[in-house]
Amino acid sequence: MIIISIVYLIIGFIALFHYREKMIIYFPILHVAADITSFFYGETASFHAGYSRAIVIVVYIVIYFQKIKSNKLNGLLYLFLIYQFVLILLFSSNILVSLNILLKIFCYFMMFPLAYTFIDDLDKLKLFMKSFLLSYIIIASNLIIANVFRIGGSSYVADSFYEGTGGDSISYSIIFVVLTPLIVKLFKDKKNSKITTQVLFYVAILIVIISVQRTAIVLTALAILSQIFFLNSRKNFITVLLGVVILTATYPYYEDLLLTRIAKRVGVMERKGFENEARFVELGVAIDAFKNGSARHILLGSELHNQRTMSSGDLRRYGIAHRTFHTMFANYLYGSGILGLFMAYLIFIRFWLSTYRTNKFYFNNIREIKVIALLFIMIWFIKNQSFGIWAITNNSILFIFIGAVLGLYNRNLYKMNKLNGSNSV
Repeated sequence: MIIISIVYLIIGFIALFHYREKMIIYFPILHVAADITSFFYGETASFHAGYSRAIVIVVYIVIYFQKIKSNKLNGLLYLFLIYQFVLILLFSSNILVSLNILLKIFCYFMMFPLAYTFIDDLDKLKLFMKSFLLSYIIIASNLIIANVFRIGGSSYVADSFYEGTGGDSISYSIIFVVLTPLIVKLFKDKKNSKITTQVLFYVAILIVIISVQRTAIVLTALAILSQIFFLNSRKNFITVLLGVVILTATYPYYEDLLLTRIAKRVGVMERKGFENEARFVELGVAIDAFKNGSARHILLGSELHNQRTMSSGDLRRYGIAHRTFHTMFANYLYGSGILGLFMAYLIFIRFWLSTYRTNKFYFNNIREIKVIALLFIMIWFIKNQSFGIWAITNNSILFIFIGAVLGLYNRNLYKMNKLNGSNSV
């Protein structure tokens, strides 16, 4: 199916040279186009649309890197990327495997400075929201068609909830739930967009519930509660209340499916025990290696992003060989030492503080922008403690939005106060 990859690459470059620096606005569509074609490739495929996507993104970064506006957060991201690159060259026994993971992290890290620079007004942010809305319509349609015609795999329980031709529909759904109040606010004059968004909001919640993924359900619940509490909007409360009514009224239609998947999920947990779950075990592996490791391992770690193929007995001894650490804490503690772990958490803290100090006054009094940016930072942090530090699609969307928000804030702050120094981030 290499023909799909070639077509994707050609279309990607046509879009890149047509939209130029504005291409970042349409990256959600670029990502979903790569994700939903993954079904057509085997696990041993030598080249697929994911590689084509990486090529387009890297070329975009190279072309417009010199135009990126400098700020302290950019410098911190660059420093962490360089640090990881050096560790891989020095201490990875399979440099290609490690660099493959680092390339994904590089691609979504770079979305922040690019969005900070090129999504420079509210109109461009609205275009980005339209782009994401279209990408989620594609993902939701893919999932609906998959379950009508039984296409793709089905996690936890065979032949239950089909995942279609690819794409992380769960992460997409969480992001859509978070963005719903802002989409409704920005497109309040467009009735069709508003109705479509509200329908998709209920679809997204249902997808998360049926997924029975604990982290996804918790994040979605936290997002909804945070929106109700911090936005203090009667419309948001009514939307959520109506969603509860709709999900309750339609429960008989998905009751058997949901209960079957819950029973299977609970059964697996009871059989294995929480302490034997891979993510819990890998945490123990990382901590034990830290306690008993050399001074070099404690400070700089070992085999960053290469746990899947490493020859060390640390993982095999715990029965989880051939598995890359899924959690940010275990991955960076084991792979980059206490120094790398410190830098990873410092990035989160700096993102949070920089976003927290923004003011809705600089976003045309749209309170939703700041609240959603903070929610995205929280989601990025919590999700990466559970899975997916290399998940390029959803992390890219989060970093684009956060970069756009901080860029808009600092740009408007600069204009208002007539500053002449460096950016305030």
